[in-house]
Amino acid sequence: MDRESILQVLRAHPDNCIRAFHRGRAGRSGYSEGKVLVRHYGGLIPDEIVLKPVMFLKVQNDLCVTERWGNDLLGGCTWRLSSAAGEAAE
Repeated sequence: MDRESILQVLRAHPDNCIRAFHRGRAGRSGYSEGKVLVRHYGGLIPDEIVLKPVMFLKVQNDLCVTERWGNDLLGGCTWRLSSAAGEAAE
């Protein structure tokens, strides 16, 4: 996905977001992490689109962390459009 496509999905619904997660300790065996674009389209279960690191880096400056959960071993955060990025589309 290109930058504008990701931003378009995030602007389409107030619950759309990017969720990041990690398991294990960075630099150790068994560590994993990832990011998914959560897209609500009116159904009960939202779509999750796996984002490659380069995809996330394209939009990272337009996002802010709104929620953190877990700890160093298992956790993550939720990224949403920053207010400046949301206003820029209008």
